[in-house]
Amino acid sequence: MKFRKAIKSEANKIIDMYDAAVRQMNNKGLYQWDHNYPTKEILLQDIDRQCLFVMEEDGQIYGAIVLDEFQDKEWDEVNWTLKSEPSLNVHRLVVHPDSQGKGVAKKIIASSEEFAIDNGYKQIRLDTYSENTGAMKLYLKLGFKEIGTVDFGREKLFVCYEKLLVKQESAG
Repeated sequence: MKFRKAIKSEANKIIDMYDAAVRQMNNKGLYQWDHNYPTKEILLQDIDRQCLFVMEEDGQIYGAIVLDEFQDKEWDEVNWTLKSEPSLNVHRLVVHPDSQGKGVAKKIIASSEEFAIDNGYKQIRLDTYSENTGAMKLYLKLGFKEIGTVDFGREKLFVCYEKLLVKQESAG
């Protein structure tokens, strides 16, 4: 599988994948996302800003993620470890429902970490809905540390995670 920036010509495929994931989440009683978020407009902006990445193979998109430095103001109150260092922030991680449980999210996160290190970031930050136990378990399993919670005015809080990154020196 290849991790790369999304291109405009695949926008409909990406939007359809997010829509399928939202339907699946909602059918399971998980309301982290809905028809108000993420919208088609947000995803198109992500593609235009070149911060939406996809995991694909042979033209099939299996998942996507947004990587940028944007932080919601609610994150300002979180006790991050490296407050003064820029962080690469994760938004809108999705795996197509047909590809879930096959390690795609793990590959996307690993590729995101590699991208972060290659671009000089020392940390990755993200949040997820406190009812999204699958995502919470995944982040802990992948070495993220739970740092705190934020309130986005939803029924439940969002849990914030960070992972400090260390560049691997090549053996000489």
